[in-house]
Amino acid sequence: NIVIDGLEFRHTGGYGSGLNIPGGTDVTVQNCVVHDNDYMGIRVGNASRVIIRHNVSTANGYGISVGTCTDVLIHGNDVSWNIVDGIVVSYTAANIYVEQNYIHHHMLWGHPDNMQTHHGVTNMWVEDNVILASGQSFMIEQTDGLHFRNNIITGCGGYMLHGGADNQTLIGNTLAFSGYGLLSLGGTGYTLYD
Repeated sequence: NIVIDGLEFRHTGGYGSGLNIPGGTDVTVQNCVVHDNDYMGIRVGNASRVIIRHNVSTANGYGISVGTCTDVLIHGNDVSWNIVDGIVVSYTAANIYVEQNYIHHHMLWGHPDNMQTHHGVTNMWVEDNVILASGQSFMIEQTDGLHFRNNIITGCGGYMLHGGADNQTLIGNTLAFSGYGLLSLGGTGYTLYD
Protein backbone atom coordinates (compact mmCIF):
# COMPACT_ATOMS: atom_id res chain seq x y z
CA ASN A 1 0.00 0.00 0.00
CA ILE A 2 2.60 2.51 -1.16
CA VAL A 3 1.45 5.83 -2.67
CA ILE A 4 3.97 8.42 -3.84
CA ASP A 5 2.17 11.50 -5.12
CA GLY A 6 3.30 14.89 -6.38
CA LEU A 7 7.00 14.84 -5.49
CA GLU A 8 10.14 15.87 -7.39
CA PHE A 9 13.13 13.49 -7.60
CA ARG A 10 16.30 14.91 -9.16
CA HIS A 11 20.09 14.84 -9.50
CA THR A 12 20.89 11.38 -8.12
CA GLY A 13 24.40 10.34 -9.16
CA GLY A 14 26.11 7.05 -9.95
CA TYR A 15 23.86 3.98 -10.02
CA GLY A 16 21.18 5.57 -7.88
CA SER A 17 17.68 6.11 -9.17
CA GLY A 18 15.53 9.15 -8.69
CA LEU A 19 12.84 6.89 -7.24
CA ASN A 20 13.58 3.20 -6.54
CA ILE A 21 10.93 0.85 -5.15
CA PRO A 22 12.55 -2.60 -4.75
CA GLY A 23 9.38 -4.49 -3.84
CA GLY A 24 5.81 -4.27 -2.65
CA THR A 25 2.16 -4.80 -3.43
CA ASP A 26 -0.32 -2.09 -4.43
CA VAL A 27 2.29 0.49 -5.41
CA THR A 28 1.24 3.83 -6.95
CA VAL A 29 3.59 6.53 -8.27
CA GLN A 30 1.67 9.50 -9.63
CA ASN A 31 1.96 13.21 -10.45
CA CYS A 32 5.73 13.25 -9.88
CA VAL A 33 8.50 15.03 -11.79
CA VAL A 34 11.66 12.94 -12.07
CA HIS A 35 14.68 14.43 -13.86
CA ASP A 36 18.46 14.56 -14.17
CA ASN A 37 19.17 11.28 -12.38
CA ASP A 38 22.25 9.47 -13.67
CA TYR A 39 20.73 5.97 -13.75
CA MET A 40 16.97 5.33 -13.54
CA GLY A 41 14.25 7.92 -13.21
CA ILE A 42 11.48 5.67 -11.83
CA ARG A 43 12.42 2.08 -11.06
CA VAL A 44 10.06 -0.57 -9.64
CA GLY A 45 11.09 -4.20 -9.15
CA ASN A 46 9.68 -7.34 -7.54
CA ALA A 47 6.25 -5.77 -7.11
CA SER A 48 2.65 -6.53 -7.98
CA ARG A 49 -0.34 -4.33 -8.71
CA VAL A 50 1.73 -1.31 -9.73
CA ILE A 51 0.37 1.97 -11.11
CA ILE A 52 2.74 4.56 -12.63
CA ARG A 53 0.63 7.45 -13.91
CA HIS A 54 0.71 11.13 -14.82
CA ASN A 55 4.46 11.57 -14.20
CA VAL A 56 7.14 13.42 -16.12
CA SER A 57 10.39 11.45 -16.40
CA THR A 58 13.02 13.32 -18.37
CA ALA A 59 16.80 13.72 -18.71
CA ASN A 60 17.63 10.60 -16.66
CA GLY A 61 19.71 7.60 -17.72
CA TYR A 62 16.48 5.60 -18.24
CA GLY A 63 12.96 6.99 -17.85
CA ILE A 64 10.76 4.26 -16.31
CA SER A 65 11.81 0.67 -15.58
CA VAL A 66 9.71 -2.23 -14.28
CA GLY A 67 11.29 -5.64 -13.77
CA THR A 68 10.00 -8.83 -12.17
CA CYS A 69 6.62 -7.13 -11.70
CA THR A 70 3.07 -8.31 -12.36
CA ASP A 71 -0.13 -6.41 -13.06
CA VAL A 72 1.40 -3.05 -13.98
CA LEU A 73 -0.32 0.03 -15.45
CA ILE A 74 1.92 2.72 -16.99
CA HIS A 75 -0.55 5.44 -17.93
CA GLY A 76 -0.49 9.05 -19.09
CA ASN A 77 3.21 9.76 -18.52
CA ASP A 78 5.55 12.05 -20.45
CA VAL A 79 8.80 10.10 -20.86
CA SER A 80 11.41 12.02 -22.83
CA TRP A 81 15.02 12.95 -23.46
CA ASN A 82 16.45 10.20 -21.26
CA ILE A 83 19.98 9.27 -22.21
CA VAL A 84 19.41 5.58 -22.94
CA ASP A 85 15.83 4.19 -23.00
CA GLY A 86 12.41 5.63 -22.21
CA ILE A 87 10.38 2.70 -20.83
CA VAL A 88 11.97 -0.69 -20.06
CA VAL A 89 9.91 -3.77 -19.13
CA SER A 90 12.01 -6.81 -18.22
CA TYR A 91 12.80 -9.92 -16.18
CA THR A 92 9.61 -12.00 -16.19
CA ALA A 93 7.30 -8.99 -15.97
CA ALA A 94 3.72 -10.02 -16.77
CA ASN A 95 0.37 -8.38 -17.42
CA ILE A 96 1.77 -4.98 -18.34
CA TYR A 97 -0.43 -2.19 -19.73
CA VAL A 98 1.30 0.83 -21.30
CA GLU A 99 -1.38 3.29 -22.40
CA GLN A 100 -1.86 6.94 -23.32
CA ASN A 101 1.78 7.92 -22.78
CA TYR A 102 3.89 10.39 -24.72
CA ILE A 103 7.27 8.67 -25.18
CA HIS A 104 9.76 10.66 -27.20
CA HIS A 105 13.30 11.79 -28.03
CA HIS A 106 15.59 9.02 -26.84
CA MET A 107 18.49 9.73 -29.14
CA LEU A 108 21.75 8.24 -27.76
CA TRP A 109 23.86 6.76 -30.55
CA GLY A 110 24.00 2.95 -30.31
CA HIS A 111 21.32 2.24 -27.67
CA PRO A 112 18.40 4.65 -27.79
CA ASP A 113 15.02 2.97 -27.51
CA ASN A 114 11.79 4.75 -26.72
CA MET A 115 10.67 1.37 -25.33
CA GLN A 116 12.38 -1.97 -24.70
CA THR A 117 11.39 -5.43 -23.45
CA HIS A 118 13.70 -8.31 -22.54
CA HIS A 119 14.14 -11.46 -20.41
CA GLY A 120 10.79 -13.20 -20.34
CA VAL A 121 8.08 -10.54 -20.56
CA THR A 122 4.56 -11.96 -21.05
CA ASN A 123 1.16 -10.46 -21.85
CA MET A 124 1.99 -6.83 -22.56
CA TRP A 125 -0.46 -4.30 -24.03
CA VAL A 126 0.74 -1.07 -25.66
CA GLU A 127 -2.29 1.05 -26.49
CA ASP A 128 -3.11 4.66 -27.49
CA ASN A 129 0.46 5.97 -27.10
CA VAL A 130 2.40 8.54 -29.10
CA ILE A 131 5.94 7.19 -29.60
CA LEU A 132 8.03 9.77 -31.39
CA ALA A 133 11.67 10.40 -32.41
CA SER A 134 14.29 7.88 -31.32
CA GLY A 135 17.13 5.68 -32.41
CA GLN A 136 14.67 2.76 -32.33
CA SER A 137 11.02 3.08 -31.41
CA PHE A 138 10.70 -0.29 -29.66
CA MET A 139 13.37 -2.98 -29.10
CA ILE A 140 11.53 -6.25 -28.48
CA GLU A 141 13.40 -9.27 -27.08
CA GLN A 142 12.33 -12.45 -25.27
CA THR A 143 8.67 -11.44 -25.11
CA ASP A 144 5.51 -13.53 -25.55
CA GLY A 145 2.04 -12.06 -26.05
CA LEU A 146 2.62 -8.46 -27.14
CA HIS A 147 -0.37 -6.42 -28.29
CA PHE A 148 -0.12 -3.04 -30.05
CA ARG A 149 -3.34 -1.13 -30.55
CA ASN A 150 -4.02 2.40 -31.87
CA ASN A 151 -0.51 3.81 -31.37
CA ILE A 152 1.20 6.51 -33.40
CA ILE A 153 4.84 5.50 -33.83
CA THR A 154 6.94 7.81 -35.95
CA GLY A 155 10.46 8.99 -36.58
CA CYS A 156 13.40 6.71 -35.77
CA GLY A 157 16.89 6.07 -37.07
CA GLY A 158 16.68 2.25 -37.07
CA TYR A 159 13.64 -0.02 -37.10
CA MET A 160 10.32 1.09 -35.62
CA LEU A 161 9.61 -2.30 -34.03
CA HIS A 162 12.85 -4.27 -33.85
CA GLY A 163 13.37 -7.84 -32.74
CA GLY A 164 10.02 -9.45 -32.25
CA ALA A 165 7.72 -11.16 -29.81
CA ASP A 166 6.02 -14.49 -30.15
CA ASN A 167 2.24 -14.13 -30.48
CA GLN A 168 2.36 -10.47 -31.43
CA THR A 169 -0.75 -8.55 -32.54
CA LEU A 170 -0.73 -5.13 -34.23
CA ILE A 171 -4.13 -3.50 -34.70
CA GLY A 172 -4.91 0.02 -35.92
CA ASN A 173 -1.43 1.53 -35.56
CA THR A 174 0.27 4.23 -37.61
CA LEU A 175 3.98 3.61 -38.26
CA ALA A 176 5.91 6.13 -40.33
CA PHE A 177 9.34 7.60 -41.12
CA SER A 178 11.87 4.99 -40.06
CA GLY A 179 15.50 4.76 -41.02
CA TYR A 180 15.84 1.00 -41.72
CA GLY A 181 12.23 -0.19 -41.85
CA LEU A 182 8.94 -0.33 -40.02
CA LEU A 183 9.07 -3.91 -38.71
CA SER A 184 11.77 -6.45 -38.03
CA LEU A 185 9.74 -9.62 -37.53
CA GLY A 186 11.91 -11.85 -35.34
CA GLY A 187 9.22 -13.85 -33.55
CA THR A 188 6.42 -16.22 -34.53
CA GLY A 189 2.64 -15.91 -34.59
CA TYR A 190 2.01 -12.41 -35.95
CA THR A 191 -1.39 -10.83 -36.58
CA LEU A 192 -1.39 -7.44 -38.34
CA TYR A 193 -4.38 -5.47 -39.56
CA ASP A 194 -5.85 -1.94 -39.89
